[in-house]
Amino acid sequence: MHKAILAAYPPGHPDHDDDSPAALAQLYAGTMLGPLHPCSTVAWDGHRAVAAVLVQDAEGEPPLEGPWISEAFRDPAPGYAGLGALLLRYVIARAGEAGLTALGLSVTATNPAQALYERLGFTRTASWTNLEFPGVHGTTD
Repeated sequence: MHKAILAAYPPGHPDHDDDSPAALAQLYAGTMLGPLHPCSTVAWDGHRAVAAVLVQDAEGEPPLEGPWISEAFRDPAPGYAGLGALLLRYVIARAGEAGLTALGLSVTATNPAQALYERLGFTRTASWTNLEFPGVHGTTD
């Protein structure tokens, strides 16, 4: 899955992070935000993972806690166009069959996938602003 997530979030993408493969491994192992819910899915092209929608089975109540889509991505190659939406629909259906009444997710405001999430029925419940100060990496005594 590491190649697919790096392709999905290349430099310049609002969610690019060189540490994405390490974070993905922790999500998949269930050590970051809780165990994977069985409605999670990964798509393979016969040789490698090309897309995934991971749902963490987190405690709490939606919208800010509870079952959470921790990662949704696909390889951007033209042959995989539409696969992300298909996997999201599949996960939503499986979540409903499992008795989940809501799924939360977080999306960067400039991520083009936001429009897809809204088309699939997700609604905005909260907004946050993160401020980063270049060159400031903590304090010293």
